[in-house]
Amino acid sequence: MSKSSGLAVLALIIALGALGLGVYQIFFISTPPVDESGLVNTWHNIVLNTIDVNSTYEPIDQLNTTIEVNNGEWVYVSYASNAEMDPTDTLRHSLILYFVIDGDFQTPGFVYEENLDNATEDDIEWIPVNFYAVFKDLDPDTYVISVHVAVIYIYCPAQIGGVSSFMGSSLLIQTLIP
Repeated sequence: MSKSSGLAVLALIIALGALGLGVYQIFFISTPPVDESGLVNTWHNIVLNTIDVNSTYEPIDQLNTTIEVNNGEWVYVSYASNAEMDPTDTLRHSLILYFVIDGDFQTPGFVYEENLDNATEDDIEWIPVNFYAVFKDLDPDTYVISVHVAVIYIYCPAQIGGVSSFMGSSLLIQTLIP
C-alpha cells in the first residue's frame, strides 16, 4: 500500500469516525431526556350566583367534581370566592371551609376569623376567600371532591356582623406528576 493510499484510508476512517460521533451527539446527547413530570388533567367549576351559608357544614353542591387519579399523581385543589360580611347579632365570626373527598373531611381546612368591634348594621363588605391543598397520597381511583362551608358566630347583644353568603365561587382541581 502506498503512502498516499494509507493517508486516504486514514482520512476516510477519521471522517467516518467524526460522522459517527456527530450522529451519536445528535441523537443521544442533544436529545433531552424524557421527563414525565407536570400537569396531567384539569377540572374547573364556577358558580356565579349567591350561595347562602349557615352554621352547619354544608357542601356547595354545584361545585362537586368527579376526578380520575392515576398511579403516581398528586391532586391540587383550589377554592376561591367572595364572602359577604353582613350585619347580624355577632361580635366575632369564624368562616370554616374544608375540602371533602368521597365524604371524608380533609385537613388542612381553612379558617377565617374576624372581630367586628366597631361595625354597624350599615357595614357590609365583601372579603376574598382563597385556599388550596395538595393531596399526595390518593390511590388510583375515581373521587368526588366537594367544598363544605360553615360559619360559627359568637353572639352579643349589639348589631355587629358576620358572613352570610358567597358570590363567584370557583373550584379548580388538577392532577400532576411531581
